[in-house]
Amino acid sequence: MRSTWAVVVALSKGVAWLVQHWREVATGVAGVAAVLLLPVTITAGVTLWVAWHRGWSPVRARWVVLGAWSLPLTSWVLGLHPGQMLTRAYDLSERWPSALVTLLPLIVALGVTQGAVMWTVRWHRARHGEIATPRAAGMWSHRQWQHGMRRARSEARRPGLNPPLTWGGDPVLGRAATITEGAGRGSIVPADLRRLVVPYEAIRRHLLVVGEPGAGKTVLLIRLMWGWLQAAWRRHILGAAPRPLLILLDCKGGRDGRDTAERLRRAALGMGIPRGRIGLWPHEVRLDLWNLPPDRLIEVLVDMVKAEHPFYDAMRDELVALAVLAPHAGPPKHGPDFIHRLNGKWLLANWGPEHPGEQESIRQNAQHFAGIAATYRGLFRRIGRALDGGRALSDLDVVVATLEGTANTRTAAAQAQALVELVTDLAVRSSEDERRQVLLVIDEFSAVSDRVDIAVVMERVRSLGVAVVVAGQSWASLGADNDQRRRLRAAAAGGLLLMSTSDPDELAASGGTQIVVEAGTKRLAEGGWGDEGTARAQRAQVVDPDWVRALGVHPGQVAYVSAGTATWGVVAPADEGELTGPVPALLGGGLRAAIEAHRTSAITRGPRVPVAELEGGLDWLEQQARRGQGMTGAASTSTRPGPVGVPRFVPPARPAAVVPETATSTRATPPPATSGPATGRAQVPPRPAPSDGEQRPGAGA
Repeated sequence: MRSTWAVVVALSKGVAWLVQHWREVATGVAGVAAVLLLPVTITAGVTLWVAWHRGWSPVRARWVVLGAWSLPLTSWVLGLHPGQMLTRAYDLSERWPSALVTLLPLIVALGVTQGAVMWTVRWHRARHGEIATPRAAGMWSHRQWQHGMRRARSEARRPGLNPPLTWGGDPVLGRAATITEGAGRGSIVPADLRRLVVPYEAIRRHLLVVGEPGAGKTVLLIRLMWGWLQAAWRRHILGAAPRPLLILLDCKGGRDGRDTAERLRRAALGMGIPRGRIGLWPHEVRLDLWNLPPDRLIEVLVDMVKAEHPFYDAMRDELVALAVLAPHAGPPKHGPDFIHRLNGKWLLANWGPEHPGEQESIRQNAQHFAGIAATYRGLFRRIGRALDGGRALSDLDVVVATLEGTANTRTAAAQAQALVELVTDLAVRSSEDERRQVLLVIDEFSAVSDRVDIAVVMERVRSLGVAVVVAGQSWASLGADNDQRRRLRAAAAGGLLLMSTSDPDELAASGGTQIVVEAGTKRLAEGGWGDEGTARAQRAQVVDPDWVRALGVHPGQVAYVSAGTATWGVVAPADEGELTGPVPALLGGGLRAAIEAHRTSAITRGPRVPVAELEGGLDWLEQQARRGQGMTGAASTSTRPGPVGVPRFVPPARPAAVVPETATSTRATPPPATSGPATGRAQVPPRPAPSDGEQRPGAGA
């Protein structure tokens, strides 16, 4: 009873004090409110404007609120809780600048929270069509997309914001702006991404890149290859994947192609990859087409030469098969050896009497062989010695093949077809210990699309550790007809990197649809808009074709479309210092040091046949053709494993000329290979010293 009476007495005294000093109390409270509420309102307005200007989503606003409340929490931890802040502000109400400083943590937290709540309400109302006018509701998403892309462009140019990899080891292309999701994703509020990331596993499932000239496609490919190379090496060093192999087929060629090759080489050297395992084809290194299995070799050689009549197609198929499968000679060792076989006398000598069907076919069709042989001589003259008896793909870690598709489409298509077959053969025939994880990038695919059916390759090589990225300028550049283009788009299961293009409709349709709200507002007779209206949910494309066309306003803008989601963003510039600078740390040490420690983990074999032998052999064959001897030559006999005394072609011997072994050496005139009686294999002149671009057989990495 006494305690209750004491409380009543205390309250009575408090009320009496307030009555006596009400003017001072009101002035103090009004001062605190003025100091607190006006800055909070201003902070809320600034927050609302920043959210609109930078295209925030409600998710980003939520994180900003959490960051703002960290200020009063930090002050509380340091010994100044909110109650003490208000007490000090009340005491300093007559000196409002001091009171404002005292309440600053609370002002920022309350103002940012108010602005974020206002923005979230505005965002949801706009998404549901609850804005004053139909035009404002329709333009809302487009304006926010523009604001988000503007923010991403600014962030993409800032150093340090765009590392090559995420913490999980996925390549980073640049900065993300916004995301649009399909109806199947089930998210009311889309995720708020900071970085434009292409998952490593998505690259393994193949990608398709489309962008018109000047859209920034080359920079995108360089960052993608650079990021993949680091991610692949990271997994290899951790024991989670085989040794990586990056192959770029630049089908455009010219000065831009050579510049791209040099940039990739410098980036690989900056990572610590040895120079001897970086091949710039065909200028500095040769490859070996003739190491393919006989059946695959026949297919490649047949597809390299197209005939205009079915009869000549069948004749060419028969002749190539007879030359490659000759039982007494084995498969061809190089181009001159193959062309040397394309004549009736040689084929009759190497398909003995035990093959009466083949001999009868040779006799009946011998009159057509000279024309086919001339066609192949012209083919190998155009493509040069870059695919004859060179190094195996397994010797290298980075291969940049520059095809002059702009200057000579036929030659580039034949070279691309051969290189794709070499990649496929590497994946198929490699043992478990020799397997590689391969990324094959084909830029300007339209230059070789008539010869290379890349969709078939993509469908069959993923399980063999080969990922394919195909880049073109438009939907029409992806194939000869819509069936081929749709098949290629379907084979790129990892997604589509879509840049500015003039015909995006077919490509945009691959993103699926989303649910949007279409609002209708009643128009009043006296003018203006009423309060009543309608709204209905309908389907719209996840990838708006008009947005894709607008990407071309600024280079580097891109949409990554995958699994019913489109992530819009901007590719960060591939600066020279960033590509050649230090690579990220790995397990407490540098990735470069780890790569350098793996230099000797693979042994290279070097070129298989010297250039001198190739040059001399083809020169001799051309001289014989000019003299009118065709491809007949003289018949002689030699002892070899198998049937004894089989006639075979032996060209006359001449003094050998020593030619430096480089892929671009001047043609010389040493003799072609002559037979050795003990083994039946060609006896070649002494091999000259290898050039800087080619290593000795057995040399380590």
